[in-house]
Amino acid sequence: RRPGFDVVWTREAVPGTGPVAALAAGLVFVPDDVEAVAVLAADLPGVRRSTVDRLVAAIGPGDGAVLVDAAGQRQWLLGAWRVAALKAALPAQVENASVRRVLGGLTVAEVPAERGEADDIDTPEDLERHR
Repeated sequence: RRPGFDVVWTREAVPGTGPVAALAAGLVFVPDDVEAVAVLAADLPGVRRSTVDRLVAAIGPGDGAVLVDAAGQRQWLLGAWRVAALKAALPAQVENASVRRVLGGLTVAEVPAERGEADDIDTPEDLERHR
């Protein structure tokens, strides 16, 4: 979030149709002069400002940067992206599209996750472990 900008809440046009549809819905509200955005899933309590700063810095000349967890897996919903690249990558049919397929063709820098950054909360047990 940039100083002077309000937070805009939105969701996918057809509720429950996935993160690519949600990404498309959010990109509609990004002003034309914004070069890059962070894409962060809502269930990632370990993400810090420093996480986003590292991701943005890692974009370099490429299309984006994603956090890589301890198992070496790219976390597609934990990244920073050039807006133009994201918009160009979106398929005509965004509902139920695969994030990995949509973003996987872009030039991506990998940023190693620091402890806890890639933890997500999917179950009550996950929440207990995180507390």
